[in-house]
Amino acid sequence: MAWHWLYEHRVFNIEVTALSFVILFFAEDYVFYIKHRIQHRVNYFRAVTHVVHHSSNEFNLWTSMRTGIFNPLSGLWMFWGLLCFLGFPPAMMIFQAGISRIYQGFTHTETVHRLPAIIEFFFVTPSHHRVHHARNEIYLDKNYGGILIIWDRLFGSFQEERADEPCDYGVRFPR
Repeated sequence: MAWHWLYEHRVFNIEVTALSFVILFFAEDYVFYIKHRIQHRVNYFRAVTHVVHHSSNEFNLWTSMRTGIFNPLSGLWMFWGLLCFLGFPPAMMIFQAGISRIYQGFTHTETVHRLPAIIEFFFVTPSHHRVHHARNEIYLDKNYGGILIIWDRLFGSFQEERADEPCDYGVRFPR
């Protein structure tokens, strides 16, 4: 696997400790944010890897599992490879990526409306992710975060779900 090769040529020796897991949590989530934003902004990646995920007119757990068959061929897995190259062991990386995907399954629901304000401020919630999946003009290309919504707040891609603008799911063509 390429991640192992990158790890063998790593820049730093990062020990597996509680602190390194905390650092990896933030690093992996930031890498996910960047990768996800690229998937929306670069037509090649959107078409090859992401349009299948957004094409459902419904929003539920099954939507979270929709991925394109060409996703492994896209090269986007290299974003996580960069973390291995920096020195995070591949097993640690796979563990954290798994935690992230499990959490993201939770965000694909219309059942949970709003969570307490402190959670809504820091974490991606179902409300934030409904916005991400909506094709309404006001919601387009917003809320890319995986676990933390702080990246969207920092980089100007955050949009709150509005009561006066219900989410309309699916893709818009032409784009």
